[in-house]
Amino acid sequence: MKKWSLQSSQEMSESDFQQWKVLVEEKTGMLLPDHRKTFLQSSLSIRMREIDCPSYDDYFQQLSSGMSGKVEWAVLIDRLTVHETHFFRHPESFNLVRNYLKRLMLNRAKEKRSISIWSVGCSTGEEPYSLAILIEELISELNIELFYGIMATDISLPSLATARAGKYSSKRLAGLTEAQMSMMFDEVEKDRFQVKQHNKDKICFARVNLLDLSDAPIDKVDVLFCQNVLIYFQKERKHEIVQSLAESIEPGGLMVLGLGDITDWCPAGMKRVKAPDVLAFTRNI
Repeated sequence: MKKWSLQSSQEMSESDFQQWKVLVEEKTGMLLPDHRKTFLQSSLSIRMREIDCPSYDDYFQQLSSGMSGKVEWAVLIDRLTVHETHFFRHPESFNLVRNYLKRLMLNRAKEKRSISIWSVGCSTGEEPYSLAILIEELISELNIELFYGIMATDISLPSLATARAGKYSSKRLAGLTEAQMSMMFDEVEKDRFQVKQHNKDKICFARVNLLDLSDAPIDKVDVLFCQNVLIYFQKERKHEIVQSLAESIEPGGLMVLGLGDITDWCPAGMKRVKAPDVLAFTRNI
């Protein structure tokens, strides 16, 4: 008998696809347009082979039942989301954050108050670690003492595990300067570098579903960085999520989104930052 693991992908009917579209959006808020049918079919088939599940219907039922279904969702979500990222992706956004923090950090150092950052959709960790590098450079440049904390969240448990480990190949670190490498990493084996423990200690990684932001224990952050996450959501859902995110920002705080995430709309209580090639808002004081 031919094993399932050796069979080609099952063809997904239109009714199957519509059923899965609804389930994925209900669970995660992610939108799967019609042209993503082949992608969904491929992703499901690979996972079904791994767990020896014979049909889309059987897998659908497995995902919809009990604690085992919740665990399986965590695995599947990792297959359905894109994790393409690298350190200091979109430099213009990081430069805006640097300029904003430079002024804020000087004031906070005088007041002996800390800085808080939220990296939303942190994937495998490059974004929050880039933010940590940026802050450490500013602390050295300004010659100040300042405590800071970074909350980094994602829906994917495997991605969060990679982020917590903080271990990367030299290829993943391409673009960092020697000074940044020395400040942030230790070479632990050939071509493998790990974030120094005292830098890791400044970052807390946690699983957060953007549909359940009311349950996220995060409030009054100074900078919220959210890029390449909202592409998965419908326009109306994007507005709901961005509005919820905006409400977690300190008065005067900064929110940086991905270019094209939202157009011709500004969250209530926020003001658009006039900066070329960056989509950002500040919270009204």
